[in-house]
Amino acid sequence: MSLRFFYRPSWRPLAEDPAVEFTESVPLYTLDVTEQAEEGSVGTSQLIVSDPLGALDFPPLTRIWATETEISASSNTHVFDGYIADRNIHRGASELTGSARIWEVSVVDENSILTRRVLSSASANRPAETDVARVTWLANEADGQLLIDSVEFLFGAGPVNMDAADYRGQTGQDVLADCAEQSGKNYWAYQKEGVGTGIWYGSMDHTAHQSMVRLSNVLTDIDNNTTFAIGDGDATVLWRDPSRLLSGIYGQFANGATYVRNQSMFARIGMRDAPMSWPNVKTATTAEARANRMLADLDTEMDRITTTVYLPAAKVNWIKAGMRLQFRASHLPGYEDFVWLRVLKCSTAQVSEQFYLKTLELSSNDIPAAPIPNTFPASAIIYQPANGGGGGIHPAVRFGSSGDAPAAGYPTVPLQGSLEYVTDTLYGGGLYTFKGFRALGSGTLTVTFRASDIAGVVGTVTCTPAILLNGAIVASSPHTTTDAAAPGFPYGHSNSWDFSTDVSVVNGDVVSAQMSSTWGSSMTVPSGAGGNAESLAVSGNLT
Repeated sequence: MSLRFFYRPSWRPLAEDPAVEFTESVPLYTLDVTEQAEEGSVGTSQLIVSDPLGALDFPPLTRIWATETEISASSNTHVFDGYIADRNIHRGASELTGSARIWEVSVVDENSILTRRVLSSASANRPAETDVARVTWLANEADGQLLIDSVEFLFGAGPVNMDAADYRGQTGQDVLADCAEQSGKNYWAYQKEGVGTGIWYGSMDHTAHQSMVRLSNVLTDIDNNTTFAIGDGDATVLWRDPSRLLSGIYGQFANGATYVRNQSMFARIGMRDAPMSWPNVKTATTAEARANRMLADLDTEMDRITTTVYLPAAKVNWIKAGMRLQFRASHLPGYEDFVWLRVLKCSTAQVSEQFYLKTLELSSNDIPAAPIPNTFPASAIIYQPANGGGGGIHPAVRFGSSGDAPAAGYPTVPLQGSLEYVTDTLYGGGLYTFKGFRALGSGTLTVTFRASDIAGVVGTVTCTPAILLNGAIVASSPHTTTDAAAPGFPYGHSNSWDFSTDVSVVNGDVVSAQMSSTWGSSMTVPSGAGGNAESLAVSGNLT
């Protein structure tokens, strides 16, 4: 069976209390789980488990997950991660005697972790600072413990000022909600396989965390490789909701109240006010800034699209809650051409050994503008990153195969649009010849660099993977390790990265990647050994 199920009996270390597999107890094709990526809202699901010997026990609030063995990427095999909630235990329809029983196990997604800890330390009495500084504190230092294990999607763009606030007696969810109300950003938690809880905090329209899948109902788009058909009939619905439109806000804060009006909206929809309560806001200046920011966001209706798509088992994780993807529906106003949307809710149901049904809820900050004319989709991918660590090739990164001619085990993703591969013979005796991509038109490309590094090191070591445009760094994602646990002794440095940036290109521009390290050329990008997710990919629209 390609789908496997596990749970943790406790929160003790894995070596003391290993995971329990219960795959054989889950009836075939009954997996149907939901994960959410909108303001920390919690996705809930239910698993049906047959326990004919009465041998299973599902302890409360411990981790539960499912993996798909058809996925070749070793770092992203989890179809679902969550926690055990309430359980109903009863007889099966055919069981009358003995210990046989059926478990109906309710599970909640990773967002449920945000309310678990009540903040109590002195550091939770925060000074005036930006929203980014406050969320960074929450992730790394709240109550002197690490609340969040991965902050790769905690973005520093667009910081806004926050009043001093005492969060003692409140939770991480309360802190994030307060920051999001001030900034207009979105947030959610997710489980990063092999790392732990990760956090997204940033704009809905940020270009990071991008799916390799496009969705369309236009037959000529669909190749069942990277572009898949959306559900027909009532399976794809646009809900355009005016209920969020406001012309004024009356905001009550800790030391008073303020009323702010958007006069242009008053002319459009008349008087439509709403009261707001912001107990963590202390000053009129911050309250007015929050009200003005909210009115600026609430000047358009909200579009929310529900749709479905069937994905092969090997690509089931190519769409996850929180990802950004391109969507096209020729019958929906504003979506006649491809538009970028965020997956706010993702339900995953196994329908056979080969396929999963994804039910999605998609949205963005605004109703989409008219598409840019005279541009066409352009995308490409190269796999198997390597830097020749130990061989003096540093910091250049080259790649071993392309989406048009991938190595065994890598998906075929043909180059499309106004792009071409750039190759050289810098490294590997002809084995790693792909340097990057050359634009053959003008427009904007989203560039995503996924890879990992490894070396035996001593002391403090910083590595900086970077995306380059014409040899100049346009985005980087540095990481640092130390020997603080055993100063002066060697230890293993091993990290992975997955980050994106948007670049404006013209004809002839070259996109490539590098990885520099304070450890020097002995720091290895291990020749694509991290799985077929490791790649350099570009996608966008070019003339």
